Amino acid sequence: MENICFVALGSNRKTLQYLIEAQRLLIEKFPNIRFSKILKTQPIDFCSPNCFYNQTAIFHTDQKEESVTCILKDIEKQMGRKPEDKSLGIVIIDLDLLVFNHIIKKPDDLNRFYIQEGIKELYPTLLR
Repeated sequence: MENICFVALGSNRKTLQYLIEAQRLLIEKFPNIRFSKILKTQPIDFCSPNCFYNQTAIFHTDQKEESVTCILKDIEKQMGRKPEDKSLGIVIIDLDLLVFNHIIKKPDDLNRFYIQEGIKELYPTLLR
């Protein structure tokens, strides 16, 4: 079965470098993935002086939700994300599964303007 996935990408350190590397790794796992434009935002509910660069992605896969989530977390670890970084205001890369088969997994994140903009760009009919 083909599952549709929306993923949020974010970084506040060497932002373009890390987003491009995350894109490359995601393409290896999900070759049909498409990415929205990158948006620069201020931190939301997060203690950091650094701006974030955010992006949304969409892809189809026959993998189950748990497998997709594991792949995203493995990519974060591969890129050097550590659990203690967040408390220091560091987000090398953050990859979150937002929607899996039209089931919203992160409702608060989905309401953020930069996520809404990315989804409108990639899949305009989803948010109607």
